[in-house]
Amino acid sequence: MLLGGGWLLGALALTPFLTKPIVALGLLLALIALALAWKSIAFPIGLAGIPTVIDAFAGYNPLPKGATTFLLAAWIGVAAVMLVMRGEGVAGVRGLVSLPVAMAFALLALMMLRLGASGDQSYGMQKIELYFADSVVLLAGAVFLGASRRAFRLSLLLTLGVAVAEAVYLIGEILSGGSATFVDRFAVSAQEGPILLGRDSATGALIAMFVVLAWPRGWVRTSAIVALPLCLISLAGAGSRGPVVAFVVGLVALLSLVGADRQVRRRLALLIAALVGAAILVPLVVPGSAIGRALSTILGSAGGLSSNGRSALWDGAYATLSHHVLLGIGTGGFGSLNLGYPYPHNILLEIGLELGVLGLLAFVLMVGSIGVRLARLWRETRLEERLEVSLLVALLASALVNAFFSGALPDNKDIWRWGGIAIGMYAYREMTLRTGARRSWT
Repeated sequence: MLLGGGWLLGALALTPFLTKPIVALGLLLALIALALAWKSIAFPIGLAGIPTVIDAFAGYNPLPKGATTFLLAAWIGVAAVMLVMRGEGVAGVRGLVSLPVAMAFALLALMMLRLGASGDQSYGMQKIELYFADSVVLLAGAVFLGASRRAFRLSLLLTLGVAVAEAVYLIGEILSGGSATFVDRFAVSAQEGPILLGRDSATGALIAMFVVLAWPRGWVRTSAIVALPLCLISLAGAGSRGPVVAFVVGLVALLSLVGADRQVRRRLALLIAALVGAAILVPLVVPGSAIGRALSTILGSAGGLSSNGRSALWDGAYATLSHHVLLGIGTGGFGSLNLGYPYPHNILLEIGLELGVLGLLAFVLMVGSIGVRLARLWRETRLEERLEVSLLVALLASALVNAFFSGALPDNKDIWRWGGIAIGMYAYREMTLRTGARRSWT
């Protein structure tokens, strides 16, 4: 009754503004977002990439710069609070009180403490804000998500749907004669860039492969067979080397972990058929220059890492790090080195250079403790749940490889996303074992 009364009073108070179409549309979208957040935290996390799709099809971003990031963070936060209000977030709360979450917040604290030492405090402050909104909030929401198998699976389908939507838009642009957004590279929008498109496509392809191999419902598997070639076309069209290498690493990890299951092996024929279809379609749709660039690292061509300046950035970061090992040069300080980029395109060099050995220790402890939880889950859970754990291992491995080749610290939020889900899954298992309930992950 209190919630209903609050909604009614709010609607009455906003009645004068409803005559403005833009405001009315915004309120309608806000109501839909709240309803979805109440239904499941899978919606704000699984649909985190939908603003890019909307921007691509609409042709512009109606929101101020940075507003999308913080609105998504607020959406995730509201969904988590609603989950706790319903009494369904006990395992999630337990997961928040864990070593990897503490290390994620330790990184945030170090970034704030070392901002004053930075030679580029403006960028450093922006990095802190983005890390909190993009990574820390996402990690907390993902912990709650991981405590529910139903929510986790829903988020996978939503993430795959967003990746397919991006791929469909990109393929439409290529087939209609659109030029590459960047040199030999395509993107759904200049703001997102080809690297992020490549990452989304690789993630979508890994999820599609998992669905083909492990999903119980036939029509969902059939949809994934169609989605897989689309995601691989988009991955090739992005022309980004890091996401391709990360996809290959994730693919090897996934097949290695799920291949022991007899039922999964029987479905390999479907997966092979989808991959063959993708191999035929990719060169028919994507220009050869983009394909060549995307595969250049794997094939050992195009000048290697030096051709895009990565080796020079890494050399500069390492040389400076050797003189500031303990405390680093301050948050965002890499930009003051004037090496052409405000970050070195390697998460370990970035954290070590700016936050010193303490920052590196916090990050390694966070990732390492997540890895330990995933290993225990894979060994000790039943077969059906082990398949989901295998996918998480593949996605986390892919995210880590991406972080070693491109993007700044806030750009690599997928590490915190997949890691948070693993924390929530582990927390649910530990809670049920301690209480003696021994309920399966549902």
